Amino acid sequence: MERCELDVVNASFFKELKFTVRKYSRTGKRYLNAYAALVKPLRKNMMVTITFEEYLHNEYRPTFIHFDFKWCDLLESPFMLLKERYGIPCPTTPMEYTIPNITIYTETLPEAFPIRQGRIHIRAYEASPKIAIASGYLYASFTKKLKH
Repeated sequence: MERCELDVVNASFFKELKFTVRKYSRTGKRYLNAYAALVKPLRKNMMVTITFEEYLHNEYRPTFIHFDFKWCDLLESPFMLLKERYGIPCPTTPMEYTIPNITIYTETLPEAFPIRQGRIHIRAYEASPKIAIASGYLYASFTKKLKH
């Protein structure tokens, strides 16, 4: 993870939504920190779409890697472990949430991951009726450290 940016935040769902990428030491990993002040609950009918885009020839191009999660399934996903590590309930009730040091568990990625540098486009929306909740990008480099 290198940086993040939000391009859509629905004010009827969030009073405030922030994401920052932080590195605590020069040789350490980068962590994603999140802060959200919810106004409406995030229910089971909320969907999260994650699309990987590869950086090639000075532009971001969509790849074949695409995930669709229901909100509750994303909280329990082995890639993030949000429910296990931070106790975020589903449905997520309206209040303030501070989630520090989120990491993507790269141990679950395959050995031959096809992207070296790119961004992850994350979109959250209600499934019926289709209402955009939030959308943003997480810029990242994908390197897997070799085990000795």
